Amino acid sequence: MTKMNKHIKKIMTGFVVLLIIASCLFFSICALILGNNIGSYRYRYEAYSTLTAKLIIYGDINSYKEMKAEYDTMAHPQEFLYYSIVMALEHDYAPAYYDAYHALTSIFTDNPTLGKIDDKTKEEAMYFLRLGAQKGDKRAQQELKRINNNSNAVE
Repeated sequence: MTKMNKHIKKIMTGFVVLLIIASCLFFSICALILGNNIGSYRYRYEAYSTLTAKLIIYGDINSYKEMKAEYDTMAHPQEFLYYSIVMALEHDYAPAYYDAYHALTSIFTDNPTLGKIDDKTKEEAMYFLRLGAQKGDKRAQQELKRINNNSNAVE
């Protein structure tokens, strides 16, 4: 082996060692960052699971309110429909009836490309709205009054 080949071999070996060290450092940093995020996601999942269980099983109103506040900040609050129906029908929580109505109707008002609300969905939404108004929810009462006033004005 010539002196030049030995020199190139040393440079290549040094480069490979440097590459291995840099890779290990890079992957260690990534693992540290992802590990923290995974821990954060795990914590949020456990907290969310606890809220969900309290809401579904026990009808816990504070859990319902906390989840609703979280869903209201999302791009698609309609995804809260399931929880509002559970709280309304299983636990007879008056505000949940209006929330179910709102979730069903906002799907169409927030997405005009879907067109008008279909008759079956409108019937379901009105069912929840009427029950909410009967149970004393002020939002449901006001919305029902607004709808009745608009339908009377058309006739």
